[in-house]
Amino acid sequence: MKRFLIFLFTVLSITIANARPYTVETIPNDHLKDARDYTTNPDGIISAQAEQKINEMLAASESYATAEVAVVLLGSIGYDDIDDFATKLFKYWGIGKNEKNNGLLFLLVEDQKQMVFRTGSGVEGVFPDVILARIIRNDISPELKNGNPDAGIIAGISKICEILKNPEVAKEIMQKEKDKEKANMMQFLYAYLFIGTIVFLIFIALAIHVINSKKTNHIKCLKFRSWKGGVIGCSVLFPIPMLLFLIFYLIEIKRLRNKTIACSNCGHNMRKLSEQEEDTYLTPSQQSEELVNSIDYDVWLCDNCNNKEILPYTKQSRYTSCPHCHAKTYYLSDDRVLQRATTFSRGQGQKTYLCKNCQAKDIAKYIIPMIIISSGSSGRGGSFGGGGSFGGSWGGGGTGGGGARGGW
Repeated sequence: MKRFLIFLFTVLSITIANARPYTVETIPNDHLKDARDYTTNPDGIISAQAEQKINEMLAASESYATAEVAVVLLGSIGYDDIDDFATKLFKYWGIGKNEKNNGLLFLLVEDQKQMVFRTGSGVEGVFPDVILARIIRNDISPELKNGNPDAGIIAGISKICEILKNPEVAKEIMQKEKDKEKANMMQFLYAYLFIGTIVFLIFIALAIHVINSKKTNHIKCLKFRSWKGGVIGCSVLFPIPMLLFLIFYLIEIKRLRNKTIACSNCGHNMRKLSEQEEDTYLTPSQQSEELVNSIDYDVWLCDNCNNKEILPYTKQSRYTSCPHCHAKTYYLSDDRVLQRATTFSRGQGQKTYLCKNCQAKDIAKYIIPMIIISSGSSGRGGSFGGGGSFGGSWGGGGTGGGGARGGW
């Protein structure tokens, strides 16, 4: 019974120790104990056979390329960000030769399902971020997703060693990435042109429908004008096809507005009056609206029967309809705070509205809500652990923060 309790206590102790998240300082640096051991695998994420194969590849790699590669496989680092953790670990261990900074760290955290390559500044040219990202994406992640970490890690480190042995491999990978980016760009361009063409054809179809309708030119013109925001926006997004429609759109609006109309009384063609002539036929309210540029009026006159038609074209402006004279000449003249709100009382404001047609003046007072201060909580920020002395058998290299990150 006593032996069983001792055994149980030992198992629980080991389990608790393994469950505790690692910090940079608590990760066992196996390379210090054995210069031929480049892999730190305290939680048994890969098998002993896979670990031995990786160590053999990295030892051979260092012999001909002098670059130092560390592989660190951990169960958990808690809630720490793996990118920050990798940078701190790289500096703490000093991976790479001191004068060359030619180190490379591969860090995998099992519970986050994330992995990171971190490069020393001396090998960033050999291992650009795009190459390391490709190795994660194409060589390591697929095997991890299939539950085969041995094959995934070996495949990734094998690709690293292949590049270190023959830098031309990196150029080949870069060319493949460039070709892939080019293909993606062409796909995007085709999709962009396709969507732009569809938008262009939709506007053309809508325009044909409006032009062929039995509505008056005035109604047709107003319909076209209502599309202004959409036409301009789409012309900015899809300039190649839509600029053609924009030119047609502007010409068509002008044509519809100026096209001769028939008199509704006698059927003769009517004549559009000039700005100077039309004032005689406009009411004082309409003249005021034209003066403030809220509505533009076209006046058509039949010289045969003196019948007239007044066609309004509303414009976007700050003016609204006056509650007194109903002319679109009413606007907010002033908005001031009479009494500021505090944390103990409400405030008061006052808005003044004026009409440029009937000279009406309206004052509207309003309540400003009391200021409410929400109670916040303060907490103490934590800080990451600082570096320590560099590992004995690592060369003391540094990192500029380059690398790549991925998951599975």
